[in-house]
Amino acid sequence: MGNLLFSTESVCSILVECYSRNDNSETCGILIGPRNQKKIVTDILPSTDFAERSPATFYQSERDVTILNHQLQTYQKNGYDFKGYFHKHPFGMNYLSHIDMNTCKEILKSNNYKIDNFLTMVIVANTFN
Repeated sequence: MGNLLFSTESVCSILVECYSRNDNSETCGILIGPRNQKKIVTDILPSTDFAERSPATFYQSERDVTILNHQLQTYQKNGYDFKGYFHKHPFGMNYLSHIDMNTCKEILKSNNYKIDNFLTMVIVANTFN
């Protein structure tokens, strides 16, 4: 797979999104980077308040997806593109779930995403007390 490069701003934004909520719910967002650099992430788009969250599950509603796609189109007009997702997991679950793996497969197979067989899926999880 090789190395991935994340800007400091994107890492900080991911952590703020994952840990700013007081209810310990899961969250998700889109990773964005320069179109001509597959392994660089410079920005994120966190899911909106229209996503459904709980401590053990996360679901992107149609309204959430529509808003994120509209925001992503603005980035695409400026030479940036979708690189993948970040996703917060419950305490101790520091691996992709079966649902996460199926989501990755669906994205890679879909013509809607136009991905050249490279998808980044970042899992954020507390692994220590």
